[in-house]
Amino acid sequence: MMEIFWNIERMDENQEIGAADGECLLEIEGSIHCDGLNAGEIGAFYLFSEEPETRDAFHWLWDLTEGACHVYEEIITKVRRKFCNPLPDFLNKNTGILCIHHIALKPEFRKRGIGREAIHETVRHLADDRVGAVLIDSRPIQHRPNGYEKFWDEVRELPFNAPEVDQDRLIRHFKSWAMLPVKGTDFMVAAPSTLCTTRDQIWYPGLLED
Repeated sequence: MMEIFWNIERMDENQEIGAADGECLLEIEGSIHCDGLNAGEIGAFYLFSEEPETRDAFHWLWDLTEGACHVYEEIITKVRRKFCNPLPDFLNKNTGILCIHHIALKPEFRKRGIGREAIHETVRHLADDRVGAVLIDSRPIQHRPNGYEKFWDEVRELPFNAPEVDQDRLIRHFKSWAMLPVKGTDFMVAAPSTLCTTRDQIWYPGLLED
């Protein structure tokens, strides 16, 4: 049995409006457990803005954390300042974004479908009907800055080839989940319904009212 224990922190200053109703940025950390054992962790953020690619959205939401700021600068085109394709197609009607920074599993829990199940549970609990796109960072954690320091228990026994070789392998894995590359970036994207066919009636972060 796999379950995730969530720690969710609201980062924006729009505290007079509940997270379920207004624009917000939520930082999310999840501890993945299988049969009562700690199997790894998942890191993400939830961002809702009616116009998420604008400068105002950047200053009021994206720029509140280093991780979200990095994602914005990666997925926005440098000249036109528009989201890279095919992201605009996903955000045409529902403009919320759930972005998964990493899924890190301990060696004994790999190759058991737990990563896919963790994505499913994350989307089921945290992608409400405002979310149009689920992003995931395709960079292998063993090649990220300070990856070994942050994820020592999880990166043990992972392959350590040239970064592009290991990333290509991870991209193929995410493509098997029907995720698409975001052009010119390290991110991949899918609609929430592609990753999870059912959604919780009560949106988990919506319980975090002030």
